[in-house]
Amino acid sequence: MTTFQSIVSITGIAIDAELVVDSSSPEGVKTLEMNQTNIQKDGERNTLVVPINFSNRQFTENASSLTDKFFGSINSVNTYYLEVTRGSTWFSGTVISPITIPYRFDDCTADYYNWEHAVEQELLILQYDLSIYDNIYGFVPSNNCYNGSHAYVGDKWAFSYGTDGLNRMTIIHEIGHNLGLLHANALDCDVKILALMMSVIN
Repeated sequence: MTTFQSIVSITGIAIDAELVVDSSSPEGVKTLEMNQTNIQKDGERNTLVVPINFSNRQFTENASSLTDKFFGSINSVNTYYLEVTRGSTWFSGTVISPITIPYRFDDCTADYYNWEHAVEQELLILQYDLSIYDNIYGFVPSNNCYNGSHAYVGDKWAFSYGTDGLNRMTIIHEIGHNLGLLHANALDCDVKILALMMSVIN
């Protein structure tokens, strides 16, 4: 019997939008049981949320809004990961007051490395112990050029730029990279590509 925590392997032939499977073949449908010990349980992830000001541009989203996006009881990063990991990963933490880095943000020349290094240095100057955080998420104010986000795979750092970066699913996507997930890209099942691209969350 297939349990809730089992992986099912299905082998068949794609015809148009359908997958034809020979159920009489032992290779057609196989249940791969998962031992409880093999399911990753990350537990609580202590998260530091960092609004970032530039010398000429201020981050305007308020702290309560960011707190709701990350740690709220409805439609938050925390509730999403609680659901998709079956309760094994959740997020708690702090949204701090905006920090200011000594850079201007008024043209379309990105200096991501230096900006983000300046964020880290400013947090250290303010005596934050960065080693206690599993995730550190920085938010950069909007300008006419940048909207989006990026993260470092398997690392604790992620950044969102502009209004698009404030989208909850964008934040969830980037934290997925921190947790070690890559982009799924094309879903290629060898015989036939069933979908050109996976959803944005992948």
